[in-house]
Amino acid sequence: MSYEASGKLFRILQETTGSGANGPWTKREFVIETTGEYPKKIAVTAWNDKAVALGQMREGETIKVTFDVASREYNNKWYTDVRLIRMEKASGSSTNTSQQTENRNSSTTSSNTRQTPPPYTLNDAPPAATEEDDLPF
Repeated sequence: MSYEASGKLFRILQETTGSGANGPWTKREFVIETTGEYPKKIAVTAWNDKAVALGQMREGETIKVTFDVASREYNNKWYTDVRLIRMEKASGSSTNTSQQTENRNSSTTSSNTRQTPPPYTLNDAPPAATEEDDLPF
């Protein structure tokens, strides 16, 4: 099963290379920040040719990623991997991060405008306590 997420390419981490039984490998991790009411950051791992393709992306770009999530056990501890399957730039994305931030802030401000209630007046206060009240508070 694969999952999809779209959002801003938040950070691209350092590339790691090595050699294993199947030959040399390249790994690079990146973080995507999702959009919505409760944005989340997701760290995704790109391997080999996908790690190289990640070098063409820039932080701040809006991207869409398809990934696979798998967990494994080692010494009674569980580790979860989020592996990149496919990555593409979102349609109409711009590499100008300041313009994206400005556009996002203006749309957030207009969509999240809340009306504040009027301030309280003396007429809104509850009546003063009388001596008939026997409650201690």
